[in-house]
Amino acid sequence: MTRERKLKFRVWTGQEVVHVDTMVYSVSDGSMLANGCWLPCAIMQFTGLFDKNGKDWWEGDIVQVDDPEDASIAVIEYRGPSFIKMWDNGVIGQPIDHLDLGSMTVIGNRFENPELLKETTS
Repeated sequence: MTRERKLKFRVWTGQEVVHVDTMVYSVSDGSMLANGCWLPCAIMQFTGLFDKNGKDWWEGDIVQVDDPEDASIAVIEYRGPSFIKMWDNGVIGQPIDHLDLGSMTVIGNRFENPELLKETTS
């Protein structure tokens, strides 16, 4: 059985996260035509998954494991051919479609909330 998911993207413009309807990406310089404007940006793809509160999981999101004994934080990254969680200590975790999503909450993203990652490494 195949699972379909909607392909959605958002970008970090350097100042804010913007959801995009249409985009053209320039491989040569990393800029992108998003919603009619050329931007240097970072592209984030929707994973097709949701946290325990029904919030979309995006590439670049910071998630927290809701476990009193291990409240770990990880960043969702794309490492072909799947999305993975990258633990705050740099260790690559398993693909996210193998996780217990009911025990994880999106608490921010690496662009708008980098302090969440700094708190775990200090």
